[in-house]
Amino acid sequence: MPDATTADLAAAVRAVLYEPDFREHARLIAAEFAAAGGAAAAAAHLAALASGAWLSPASASPAPLTMFDVLRSLRESTATVTDGAGMVPMSAVCDQAARLARTLTEYGVGPDTRVGVCVGRGIGMLTALLGVWWAGGAIVPLEPEYPLPRLETMARDAGLRLVVSDDDHARLAGSLGGDLTVITPERNAAEPLDPVAAPADALAYTVFTSGPAGPTGVDITRRALANVLAVGRRDLGLGPGDRFVAVTTAAFDITLLELFLPLVCGTSLVIAAAEDTREASRLRSLIERNAATALHATPHIWRLLVGGGGVPASLRLRLCSGDRLPPDLAASLTAPDAVLWHFYGHTETTMWTAAGAVAAGEGPVVIGPAIDRTRVYVLDGRSAQVPVGVVGEVHIAGVGVARGCLGHHRHMSTAFRPDPWATEPGARMYATGDLGRWREDGGLELVGGTGRRVTIRGVRVDCGEVEAVLRTHHAIRDAAVLGVPREGETALVAYVVSDSDGPARSATELLTLVRPHLRAALPEPMVPTLVTLSALPLTRDGEVDRAALPAPEWTVTRVLPRNPVETAMVRIWADLLGTTEPIGPHDNLFDLGSGSLAIVRFAAWVADTYGVDLAIYRIASTPTIAALAEIVSADLNSAHIAETAGEAGLAALSDEDLDDLLRVLFAARDRRRAAPRDGR
Repeated sequence: MPDATTADLAAAVRAVLYEPDFREHARLIAAEFAAAGGAAAAAAHLAALASGAWLSPASASPAPLTMFDVLRSLRESTATVTDGAGMVPMSAVCDQAARLARTLTEYGVGPDTRVGVCVGRGIGMLTALLGVWWAGGAIVPLEPEYPLPRLETMARDAGLRLVVSDDDHARLAGSLGGDLTVITPERNAAEPLDPVAAPADALAYTVFTSGPAGPTGVDITRRALANVLAVGRRDLGLGPGDRFVAVTTAAFDITLLELFLPLVCGTSLVIAAAEDTREASRLRSLIERNAATALHATPHIWRLLVGGGGVPASLRLRLCSGDRLPPDLAASLTAPDAVLWHFYGHTETTMWTAAGAVAAGEGPVVIGPAIDRTRVYVLDGRSAQVPVGVVGEVHIAGVGVARGCLGHHRHMSTAFRPDPWATEPGARMYATGDLGRWREDGGLELVGGTGRRVTIRGVRVDCGEVEAVLRTHHAIRDAAVLGVPREGETALVAYVVSDSDGPARSATELLTLVRPHLRAALPEPMVPTLVTLSALPLTRDGEVDRAALPAPEWTVTRVLPRNPVETAMVRIWADLLGTTEPIGPHDNLFDLGSGSLAIVRFAAWVADTYGVDLAIYRIASTPTIAALAEIVSADLNSAHIAETAGEAGLAALSDEDLDDLLRVLFAARDRRRAAPRDGR
């Protein structure tokens, strides 16, 4: 039996084990105790360290940054901001934001006032976000590409009365509620306003994420956001000599870091247009054209870039978050003159909880250490900390924990729990649903999950929400949704049982009927592949036995290709998907299990075979061979017409005729280039 002092030492070691900066210190003290037997002194010292609550000693932590400090640094910045329309100095952006803030305060905006932002990607989006903060308010991002019913739910749950929009999306913003006022900053001529001071615990933003009962609004404070910005400014080494490319959609909280972290570091910012983020060639061209040195992206976007010609060498700082970083992708992103960082966190804990540079090598990418003023626990089913090597559920505590979730009290009571190791009263920790274990080297390794949430192309999806939408369709009696590994990524699969009271339908008919219903309610990454079953397998307790669900076959009923282009495309898709099953021209390629890497390879094959630059955006938006073959054939026909005209003899045309022909050709080119933008 261990004596009391030995037990005290063991308890003290466990109390600091979750804090990576103290872990090495704890091991050294334990070694000294084993050699000299000074258990009481060692235990007292470790307990004192544990009582500090924060991960890092005060001397190592940056002085707390406030959002007022952020706004002041932005106003003094010499950085520039670039989008598709051109480049402007940050001082001009701040001037416009200050004018917008004046208008917002006249409408009553102040601390804890939520303001919707429904703006297309570009400098206008940055101005709108900054203007809300400048007025002391809280941002509610409203992604214009989301289905209208989802946006209406978000606006209603957030209690929005004001929405900042642009000319392109003002009508959409105005349709989200009968009593909404829409403000467009483009024509704002109000006098600039000095930044409004707001308490550190006031809201910075409310962002909606997928939840079991539908979109769930998560409230994040200004103190929490400022803490992440302070850590990034200190640790990442961004400076005036860098150029940072922002690619993430406004629907996600990480957009705020992509936009404002570079600017508080004095780094110039390049805001990628939506179409530039959807295909590797355009994103690579944007990076090279702007000589960008830093990029943050999800593993999905990084994989697109790697597979679409490789990562530009100018990117010396490569930041990755939003999902686990697979070892093969990490190896592709490491380079002698570049630094790769991996970040772990959740929307409910202000994006980044743990951060670390990734070293080249084999094995899983380890998470950690936790950032300043943040604590990470690995707990067992009794909420006790587990030893090194033992799997438990990851919990996160500290200033980053969300203030609350809109209207979801059950979620609050189960996911947010009192933190028994905190020194501050009322402190809470967030149960992430991730399973992990501490490693001997002090890193945290994720090994799975306990909940029903999966990450699809960088988007967190609650399977329960997708199931609920499916069950609202009259043709579906029951459904079970889960994530299934496919081509190094995760595919979202829904196992559905049709309504026995309705007419008999084939699998293809059911898919055709249900898919528009899903797309009308859910963002594209949340629309699953459908697998029809006669019944869902059940456990003895009557619950769905998800482990007994069959593996998807990635096949559907199909017809024969109808022309040489379709025939060639069917063959290449069979090779890319590794299937011997026949593929038809009307099959949805995502239903067959296509991933981002297959799409990149297909686009490269089309370019090599036909000389047609088929945008990845077009493949994702029209994912059938019939539609893609039609696009390629139309391009080939245009080329043939031009060639025929050349054979007829351009020399016979007058100067006026040549001018007219050139105008027609350039107009056709511009329409083709604008097609992805128009389809948003």
